[in-house]
Amino acid sequence: MPVPAGGEGRRTSDTPTVYLHIGTPKSGSSYLQGRLSANHTAVAEQGFFWPEPWERQVRAVRNLRALRRGATLSADGPWMSLTREIVAWQGPAAILSMEWLVRCQPHQIKAAVASLAPWRVEVVCVARDLARAVPAAWQEGTQNYKTWAWDEFLQAVASSPVTRQPVHEEFWSQHDLVDVVRRWSTAVPPEQIHLITIPPAGYGSDLLWDRFCSVVGLSGAEFSQPPYDNPSLGAVSAQMMRRLNAALREQGVSRTDYLRIGKHVVGKQVLPPRRELEGQIALPHDVRESLSRRSQAMRHDLAKLDIHVVGDLAELEVGADTGGRDPNDVNDAEMLAAAVAALASLVAWTAQREKQLEARSTRAQIIKPGRTTPVRTIRQLRRKVLRRVSGWARRS
Repeated sequence: MPVPAGGEGRRTSDTPTVYLHIGTPKSGSSYLQGRLSANHTAVAEQGFFWPEPWERQVRAVRNLRALRRGATLSADGPWMSLTREIVAWQGPAAILSMEWLVRCQPHQIKAAVASLAPWRVEVVCVARDLARAVPAAWQEGTQNYKTWAWDEFLQAVASSPVTRQPVHEEFWSQHDLVDVVRRWSTAVPPEQIHLITIPPAGYGSDLLWDRFCSVVGLSGAEFSQPPYDNPSLGAVSAQMMRRLNAALREQGVSRTDYLRIGKHVVGKQVLPPRRELEGQIALPHDVRESLSRRSQAMRHDLAKLDIHVVGDLAELEVGADTGGRDPNDVNDAEMLAAAVAALASLVAWTAQREKQLEARSTRAQIIKPGRTTPVRTIRQLRRKVLRRVSGWARRS
């Protein structure tokens, strides 16, 4: 059954178009994904295919990113399964959004584009200035079980590419926009690559949404806001998470168990509201100056590329220092306050979650003797966190 066409936009081809929103990380990706998911019915009514739940897109992109040179994507794998649904869609457009796509290498990009044939592929990249990207990347790492010290992270970002430091390669593969455009240009014509810039803080998320909709041709002005955003941590909470990560690693907590509670509960729900109290993360003056020079060179090179810029490259300029806290100035007493706040919320959350899981397990009656259940996992992690916070309290 044909699906009605959507709103006004730049689409001029009669060929169905898939828009790949590739990132960059910490540039409004969660906001765009959340708003598309919250309004997926309205999106479909305008002729757009938006795969739900969004975790399907995560699995598909993880599958694509694992593709090695010379290999082929499995026909039954997550990426190919998803692209078959896109190609079978009867509407004029589809949208995929996952910020890991920004790191795709040319062989992965070519495989992705080929898998979507005969659909037209257009790339949407959203970016903000480097002075905001660097602190955002570090604090996001602390929510993903990283233990990088702030100084170590800054040194690695500023290091020479020949050193091949993992932190350096990870950051610049996501935020060197010239490199990103050139990689994607190996399979997508530059005129089908859209760079959306994010202006300095204070403009609100609606401007990003309007710019995104103008690219894909979606009439989304009346769409409801997403129920959840992805706010950054303050300087104190980020340092506390880094210390907690190191302690949990020493105690053998797996990444899977950590992400379930450490990231998605403590890092994403409990601590972000403290950011206004703690202050944002500040860059050292010399780092800001270095990023300013790199940004200027990057904007100069981007201006030479035949891509579609939505906004203004000047919005990527490193602006004036807006203040904040140096994470190295955070003391144990401040981290203890953040840890106590996190622990109070965590105890309340785990108590509620245990009741839900126990009720579900009782109804299903499927737990086998000796098997580690989600309830036991939560209790084990909570005990480890309690021991660590108690140690901080004794030393304070």
